[in-house]
Amino acid sequence: LKITLGVLLVLLLATGGTLYWLYSQLDGNIKGVDINKALGEDRPEKLPTSGQNLLVLGSDSRAGAENQELGGGGAVSGARSDTAMVVHIPEGRSKAVAVSIPRDTLVTRPECVKDDGSTVAGKERVMFNSVYAQVGPACVVKTVEKMSGVRVDHYLEINFAGFKDLVDAIGGVTVDVPQDIDDKASGLHLTAGPQKLDGTESLAYV
Repeated sequence: LKITLGVLLVLLLATGGTLYWLYSQLDGNIKGVDINKALGEDRPEKLPTSGQNLLVLGSDSRAGAENQELGGGGAVSGARSDTAMVVHIPEGRSKAVAVSIPRDTLVTRPECVKDDGSTVAGKERVMFNSVYAQVGPACVVKTVEKMSGVRVDHYLEINFAGFKDLVDAIGGVTVDVPQDIDDKASGLHLTAGPQKLDGTESLAYV
């Protein structure tokens, strides 16, 4: 009985330790940013329901070894928000609606506060993806709110490594390729027709 209890105790501790380690690894990959202070009070009204509006940005940052490798290597500095979507999740959480903002859209950038506390003057007719690179994520949120009149409840940013892991987590995505692809720059080689891509292939494809 003592041996059995001892073995069970060791297994319990090992399982608990493993689960804690996994949680710590996952939690450590998520960095929270409080952008409410930078946005100020002049914002659209919150939704009268429990629905939520999310701004999702895809960053092309090469920071970190994995992002640099997935991004094709090379000395590419900074980061740009080449993909941007406003996602509305209505009350009931039964569906979601996403509206994409093309990266080259000309927008009016409002006056914003940078991470270091300095103020950047507003400017008309700037390319949308330059706001992230020049001023930061808080200003992107403020720009989207000003141009849409929609309050952003949450801001999410995903990099190359996160995109790859996300696609792998849902088991890959299916695309219908109209013609053969042999792209040395991204390392993607596909034959024409429908096929399922894993995370690395999907990143190269997009």
